[in-house]
Amino acid sequence: MLKQLLTGTTVLALLLGISLPGFTQSQENIVTSQLKQASDGDINPEELRKFANAFKLVQQLEQESIETMFEIVESEGFSRERFGEILQAQQNPEAQPNVDVSQEESDKFDNAIDKIAQNRQETIVNMQQAVVAEGLDVERYDQILSIVKDDEELQKQVLEMIEK
Repeated sequence: MLKQLLTGTTVLALLLGISLPGFTQSQENIVTSQLKQASDGDINPEELRKFANAFKLVQQLEQESIETMFEIVESEGFSRERFGEILQAQQNPEAQPNVDVSQEESDKFDNAIDKIAQNRQETIVNMQQAVVAEGLDVERYDQILSIVKDDEELQKQVLEMIEK
C-alpha cells in the first residue's frame, strides 16, 4: 500500500504537471552542510558543461518516462482524467467520496500503477547512468542542480549550453 501511495504521488504529480524534486531517491539526504555552504565559485566551467549535458539527457529521459506512463495508463483502458480521478480518490478518499470504482477497474488500476513504478525505477537508473556517463557523480549533479536553481546567472549559462 505504501509503495502504491508513493508511486501514486509521483504519477499524480506527473499527471498534474507538478514539478518533482531531483530524481534520486534520497534527495533529502543529499542536502548537507557542505551543500548549504556551496557558492557559485565551487562550480568550475568544465563541471557546469558536464552538468548542462547531463541535465539535457535527464530531461529527455524524464519526458520519455512521462510519455511511457501515459501509454501505460491508456493501455490499461483509462483516460488520463479517469486515472487521475481514481488516483486522487485513493490518496484522499474524503476529498473524492463519490468515485465509484469497479473491481475490474481497480485491478487494471493496480496493474497500471505497478507498471508505472517499474518504469519509474528504470528511468531513475537510466538518469543516474546518464549523469555518470557525462563525468559527474549523482551527488555532485544534485549539488550543482541545487546551486543552479538559486542562481539566475548560472541558469542562463546552463540554458545557453543546452541550446548549443
